[in-house]
Formats: sequence, structure tokens, C-alpha cells
Amino acid sequence: MSYANRKERIFKDGERWDIPHSRSESRMKKYWSATDRRAWCDEVELRRQHILELIAKNRGQFCLESLIPLGMILNIMAATRDAENEDLQKRIDSLEAQLAVYKDIDLTEEQQKEVDALIKKYNIKPPED
Repeated sequence: MSYANRKERIFKDGERWDIPHSRSESRMKKYWSATDRRAWCDEVELRRQHILELIAKNRGQFCLESLIPLGMILNIMAATRDAENEDLQKRIDSLEAQLAVYKDIDLTEEQQKEVDALIKKYNIKPPED
């Protein structure tokens, strides 16, 4: 037999049969295609984020940025804090208005003594004007 017929099998010892190669077009894929647009884009930063998320996912870590962008999370936290500050400021304004009304009420000596006793009991400091 010539080398053209045997080629790479010329140096093999033992059985003289080859394992048939499976054809790619008839096999099922064993991996998922990249459906994330960042995997196909030209922007280096987006591809880097995508690769880092894949690495984190393979290590079993949870990457919140894959669900919600970091900038949006920070904006939500800042908006929530601003809303809480506004609510607290409204409450302070309301309490100050009530205090102003109570200051205008004329109390008898007995009532004033009761108020002074309650202030002393609860260790309330007079407001700074």
C-alpha cells in the first residue's frame, strides 16, 4: 500500500480501523449562544462588563449589575433618601407650628408647674432659637 492511501495511519500499530468522525451539522449544540448585546458590540467597556459578569456567574457569585445598572441603583437610593428627608422636614415644620401654638396659650400657675414637672421628668431641653 502506498503512503497516499495510508497517510497518518502508517505509523499506527495494532488494529487497522479508524474511528469515524461525527459531522457537525447533525449534532446538537452543547452551549448557549450569546444573546446579550454586549457580547457583540464594539464598545470595550460593555464587553468587559459582560465578561466579568460571566466570570462571576461561573464562580457562583451574584452580580446585581446584570439586573439593574449601578447608576440606576444609586439614583434610586439618592431619591429615596431625598424623599425621606422631605418627609422629615415636613414633620419638623408641623411640630414647630404646633409648638408655636402651645407657646401662645396662657397657662395657670398650676398648669405651668405640671408642664415644668413633665419637662424635668422626660429631661427635655428647651429649644434653641
